[in-house]
Amino acid sequence: MTKSSALVALALGTLMAAPAWAGGRFPEPVCRISTVLEVMAREVQSRDYYARIDRSLITEQPGAGATLFRCGVWATTVVYNSSRCGAVSLVRRDFHEFAVQAVRHGFVVRFVR
Repeated sequence: MTKSSALVALALGTLMAAPAWAGGRFPEPVCRISTVLEVMAREVQSRDYYARIDRSLITEQPGAGATLFRCGVWATTVVYNSSRCGAVSLVRRDFHEFAVQAVRHGFVVRFVR
């Protein structure tokens, strides 16, 4: 009984010592969080209406602080140019980079290039 209560106390102490969500640990990669993805997609589409972010090609790098991140996304655009290519469509991929900062109640997403 003493061993089991010591294990329970140790487990509870470990859980209580874990950092908070806003303290730098996130439940999933920041660049794949739906709200961050929506802002990035809206920004990409404002530059190229037909571009769509390829969710399988998203990169994330940590920034200078615990709440700063660099997100890279590849956007795919299907272009139809019948005068040059006939009935064949062209696929173009462009790389876009975003700076993401985690703030107290969400994220700030800025287009870099």
